[in-house]
Amino acid sequence: MKQKALFYSGRVEVVEYPVVPVHENILVKPMYVYIGDLERGIVNGVVPLAKPTILGSVGIVKVIEVFDGPTEYTGKVYSVTPLGDKGILGVDFHGLLSSYASLSSSYLDEELIQYTPFDSLKPIVKHVSEVASLSEEPVLIEGCGLIGVATGLMLRKIGVEPVFYCEEGLRRALMFDFQVYKHTGSLSSRWRTLVLTSTNAFSKYTLLSTTEVHHVIVTPLSLTRWIPIPSGRKGSIKVTFLWKSNNYNAEHVKSVLRELEKVIKVIDVQDVEKTIGLIPPRGLGTVISLKS
Repeated sequence: MKQKALFYSGRVEVVEYPVVPVHENILVKPMYVYIGDLERGIVNGVVPLAKPTILGSVGIVKVIEVFDGPTEYTGKVYSVTPLGDKGILGVDFHGLLSSYASLSSSYLDEELIQYTPFDSLKPIVKHVSEVASLSEEPVLIEGCGLIGVATGLMLRKIGVEPVFYCEEGLRRALMFDFQVYKHTGSLSSRWRTLVLTSTNAFSKYTLLSTTEVHHVIVTPLSLTRWIPIPSGRKGSIKVTFLWKSNNYNAEHVKSVLRELEKVIKVIDVQDVEKTIGLIPPRGLGTVISLKS
């Protein structure tokens, strides 16, 4: 069983092995892989990597074999979350853009009986559902990538209309008729909630140094390790780091997925090698079908 994998090691390249290297106890066959903000950040040099990694953070897989532990996963189809016990998939640990992948069970998000390619995005939309539930008006979202836009759509479901601050990719939020600003001088100086979603470190520093916020919510998919809170306000700002979550509204998740389907393409590829031309992804990203 040969293996091809899409590596990033300073450049995007395909590495071929005579056999499948196994790093974890569950062997899976990737069926759909979503590429977006993380992959764009990696190849653009914004996201630092400790070592070369296989790209692809979220998707849908079929479990081929379980080498150690419970075997009830075998033969079933699961959505895959980027947030597991080894860190972020495709950043801290090998991702899904390969012929086969080995995963810890902590990355298997939900068993899928009936599914579409867009269920690849379900773990992300479930994650932002909790972000939205913790937000109080007025809400400022930093970043116009999928995490930011999905958070904005989820907030709308609960009757909250956020404002966006984006230093790049404004059109991704403007497509959904959100109010978007590129310069802090146009923003209100006071916000109840600031949601950090982009991988742009300077953007976070700019906002926290020019606005007054009470609650900062940080998604780990923004790869934020440090919050530049002004020294005079450290005791007055609440900071919430969210990891994996089971607190979500299922109907709202379905509704947001339907909206994202309108702007995210599904592209069929015959071979992992053919995905090279799709990276870095454009817009809100792409779902790659590896089923053929």
